[in-house]
Amino acid sequence: TLKPLGEFSYAMPFPAVRADLGAVRSLARYFPNLSGSSLFKEQGLLKAVSWLQGPIKNIIDEVVTDPFLLRLLDLECFVISGLLAKDT
Repeated sequence: TLKPLGEFSYAMPFPAVRADLGAVRSLARYFPNLSGSSLFKEQGLLKAVSWLQGPIKNIIDEVVTDPFLLRLLDLECFVISGLLAKDT
C-alpha cells in the first residue's frame, strides 16, 4: 500500500529534500521522525527519498498491478498536472 510513503512524506517537509551537499544538514533535523516511519524501516533512507523526488510512475509500478488502476492513475496525473505519470 501507499500508506508507508504517506507516513514518510508527512514526517519530512518537501523543501528539506535537496539534491546538493546541504541535503545532509536539511535531513538531519528530521531524521528522528523519518527513522520511525515504516517506509524507512523497509526501504532505507535513500530509497525513500528517491521515491519522493522521482516520478510517481516509479512508485505506481512497484505498488499497483491492476491495468485499470494504472490507466486511472495516469489519467489523474494528467488531469492534475497536464503530464502523464511517467513525467510527473
